[in-house]
Amino acid sequence: MSQPTQVLQALNMTDQPRSVEYVKLVVSTLGQNDFHLTMKGYDESRYFIIEEISNSEEKNRIMVPMDYCKKFLARIHKVLKFANRKSSKWHVQPTPKDLAYIFCVRLSTESGRKYYFDVIIKDGIRKLKLSYVYQRRREIFIDFTPLASFVKVIEKFQKEYPSLTGKDDVHLTKNNQSNNLNGTQMTGPSANNEFVFDVISVLSSTTHVQSINSVSPTGSSEDPKSTSTLNVSTDPVPNCFTHGTKTYQFEVLPEDNTFLRITEKIGGIKKSTLNIPIERMNTFVNILTQMDDRFWTVAKDIATSMDPRE
Repeated sequence: MSQPTQVLQALNMTDQPRSVEYVKLVVSTLGQNDFHLTMKGYDESRYFIIEEISNSEEKNRIMVPMDYCKKFLARIHKVLKFANRKSSKWHVQPTPKDLAYIFCVRLSTESGRKYYFDVIIKDGIRKLKLSYVYQRRREIFIDFTPLASFVKVIEKFQKEYPSLTGKDDVHLTKNNQSNNLNGTQMTGPSANNEFVFDVISVLSSTTHVQSINSVSPTGSSEDPKSTSTLNVSTDPVPNCFTHGTKTYQFEVLPEDNTFLRITEKIGGIKKSTLNIPIERMNTFVNILTQMDDRFWTVAKDIATSMDPRE
């Protein structure tokens, strides 16, 4: 091969874009902001972006790596299933103007990306609040009516542009190098779990906790080691988890179901007890979520630069 030909090929390779946009679609919501759903690639990684189209300078962009696309879809289907199950009751119940969490599904990836799928009441309307925490927090609000369109578009992306390597969920610095935080894997206490918070019963105007479930990232609850359930009912059997020699027990007693009791035991000996009013569990869950977000935001500051795909 001649030297000019080799130089030309080298130039062509250099000129090839590292980032490619496969397709961009618009999902319209009646009377609300529209959204761009864009399928993109960066080197060998594939991902899609959900971006709210608004006049604001603040761009609410949510990035989902394709190796987590199926799990992302599974969370949305879980939210839709919950909404469909409750919809007949919603129509006959008075709607409070503002109420935080009705239902929440959570997804965390190995690189530290965190997604919250919250069914909330905002301005008297029930919506999905989709939050994305990575480097910083971004949020978009979606009415339930166009949510099925989001699902169809994302399913199209999954079918036509699946992950090529199964390793799309990586942190890339601006110089295109994988950054695993100096060898520290960003897994965290919930990175490999999905958390479902059915926090506020929509069947009653009284705020109380219905259930908190933790299931495996595949959505299966067959393995008893990876599943725990907190039933706010008259069930006297407590739920618990262990950390070293410590055991933390969660229960709602039949004789007083207005409190969630958390008991700390060391070596089987009770050390402390905390009672949380059921009517304030919504606030309790919000605080835990915010603290968890702050912890991972600080941890992610170790990364030297922003992911160029963001």
